[in-house]
Amino acid sequence: MELGVDYIHASLANLLTDRPIDDSDGQSIVSRIVERVAKRVPVLAAGSILTPDHASRAVDTGLSMVALGRGLIINPDWVSRVQQGQEVDVELDPAKLPAIEIPQKLWAIIQGFQGWIPLKQQKSA
Repeated sequence: MELGVDYIHASLANLLTDRPIDDSDGQSIVSRIVERVAKRVPVLAAGSILTPDHASRAVDTGLSMVALGRGLIINPDWVSRVQQGQEVDVELDPAKLPAIEIPQKLWAIIQGFQGWIPLKQQKSA
């Protein structure tokens, strides 16, 4: 039966490790989705992809594409850093907010949902 689906996108807390609550075989949610779709349409997923290694491991699950959210908030230049072989930050440094131009509304959300974006701890004086 043709349903006209062009692609499937899954957003998970952590696409590399999230498992169903009633996990009986250890298979991740994203692996189950990829297996079930069986290459009939592209499968994209997002969820705690912060480093190039995370992205590579995610693609290795059989995904067609990996979406970055938090990684791009922390490193707006994530792609160019990776292309140039530079390290990416895995925590947002509040001291760098003016340089990375995070809008005030987004910063308020980040502060309101502690743990959503990992924050670098500021050293006490």
